[in-house]
Formats: sequence, structure tokens, C-alpha cells
Amino acid sequence: MRRFLAGVILAVVIAAVGRGEASADVGVALDVGKIEIEQKLSRGGDYRLPMIGVRNPGSETTTYRMGVNYSGEQTVRRAPEAWFSFDPAEVTLAPGETAPVSVTLDIPAGARPDDYEALIQAEIAPVGEGTTVGAAAAARLKFTVKPSNILQAWQLETETWFGDNQPWTIVVPAVAALVALAWWMRRRFTISIGRRD
Repeated sequence: MRRFLAGVILAVVIAAVGRGEASADVGVALDVGKIEIEQKLSRGGDYRLPMIGVRNPGSETTTYRMGVNYSGEQTVRRAPEAWFSFDPAEVTLAPGETAPVSVTLDIPAGARPDDYEALIQAEIAPVGEGTTVGAAAAARLKFTVKPSNILQAWQLETETWFGDNQPWTIVVPAVAALVALAWWMRRRFTISIGRRD
């Protein structure tokens, strides 16, 4: 009877320990949900975004990797991941711990002036080899890249009027028609100015 009772107690202890390990909780949280940059940004500029706090809300030490993702419901241009750098790019946190991550946005000189959007995210880094899907938390970033000069501003404005059709498909033929009309009028009517005696 004592052996049986000792066996039952041992089984209950093993089950409780096993359940505690199985219910280990992993997750990720950010202290920022949305970043909207009101000022228009210049092409070729480097911008330091607000510091993002990455927090481990889980019950075990976890490594997080910073990156950029995109939403399926975006209505504006996607900001390429190559424009972003993170310091640090990876962070390991104990349960309840938070670490600051600085984000730099480097807009290339050849960037198209437009409205942009991206999701700045921290995701649980995969452990070991192979691909795994980990939990992630993201902050939505919105910003506008302004034209560098008046010509670019005019081009953007005409694209708003004409859509994806380049204005040159309308402007160039119209200018050519005006030149041809002026040439024809000049040949048809000879205007001479002379002195009256």
C-alpha cells in the first residue's frame, strides 16, 4: 500500500512539473502602436524614428528579431525593408524585461516622392534550424517623401490628374499639333511689314 501511495504521489508530481513546462508562455509586445511622421521627408535623408520598447510578456527568456512587414490592407506605397536599420537588430529578454530599440530610416536619393507605409515589427526569433512561425508585434509607420524640385512636384500633380498614364502621352502630341499648326499658318499667310510712302 505504501509503494502504491508513493507511486501515485510521484506520478502527480511528475505530471505537475510536466504541465508547468508545457504551459510555458512566449510572446512579444511593443510600447508603440503607431508612428505618423507629419513633416514631409527629403530624398537622400537619414531620419531617426522614435525609440521602440520591446517587451517580453511571456514566462521564459526569448530572443526577438527586428524587421519590417507589410499589411494586406495598405492603400499607399510600401517602404522597402532596405531603408530601415535597427540597433540592436536582435534582443534577448528575460520574462517581464523591456529593451529599447532605435530605428533609422534612410531614404535613398532616387526614392519616388509619395506616401509610404510599413509595419515595424519585433518577432520571436526561430530556435535551431528550419523555418518556424513565431509570434510578432508591430507598429504601423506612415510618412511622405516630398519632391526634390518643382519639376517632380509638377509630375506628381499631373499623375494625380491622369492616373497611371504619363502626361507625356497627352502633352507631347498636343505640343506637336500646335507646332504643326503654327508652321502651317506661317506658310499659308505671309505677313510683311513695310513702310508706307
